[in-house]
Amino acid sequence: MLAAAALMAFIAVADDRLGLRLVMAAYAVTLVCIGVCLMVMAGSLVPRTVRIDTDAASLHFAPSARATVTSVVMGVSMLLPAIAQIIAVRQSLPTMQGIFITGGPYVLAVLGVAVVGALLWRLRTPAGLELSPEGLRGIRGSAAVDLPWDSLAAVQLASAPTARLSLIPSGGARPILVPMAPMGSDPCLVVPIVRYYLDHPEERALLAGGGEAAIRRVQDAEQTAPRSRD
Repeated sequence: MLAAAALMAFIAVADDRLGLRLVMAAYAVTLVCIGVCLMVMAGSLVPRTVRIDTDAASLHFAPSARATVTSVVMGVSMLLPAIAQIIAVRQSLPTMQGIFITGGPYVLAVLGVAVVGALLWRLRTPAGLELSPEGLRGIRGSAAVDLPWDSLAAVQLASAPTARLSLIPSGGARPILVPMAPMGSDPCLVVPIVRYYLDHPEERALLAGGGEAAIRRVQDAEQTAPRSRD
């Protein structure tokens, strides 16, 4: 992607048609933005890590704010080639024919509007996965979760194609699969925490005391649990 951006930047500098240079420069900026945003989003996903909101009044597995910001930047950057093409047409700037120049910018703009629109729509759902004494709620970028504890039958780790938290509702409903990105935490580490509070209703009041205390309780329970002997 960055190599393609470099090629378009070269055309923007070398060509003598002002309209084409404007569109190519916009394409180059868009591709650089998308490439950088994808790298930032990937870098925010750290395996074997649990990220919580320490200011929350419950156990809140919260994704990095960088992921949301970079998604917005990526969506907005997709509008740039269309803006450049509109300017070139309105100002009658010399350009060239071809779907990549005349139609591509508008297709990319539609995708950008869809990305930003989806992000705005998902603002209705709290970011991340929140565990409270009443139940579980949240998640963006995946199926919304709003489950009282009594409606949760089991918690498992789904390992294919990637590790995901699997919440199995009561009554045979379809499992809710939660990947790492919406939680900001490794599902392999989240599963035993959620399972502990599912299996120990008497401990759920701890969830109202903040995430650090709730996770510390699970760690203490794991350390004191009897180990099976070979």
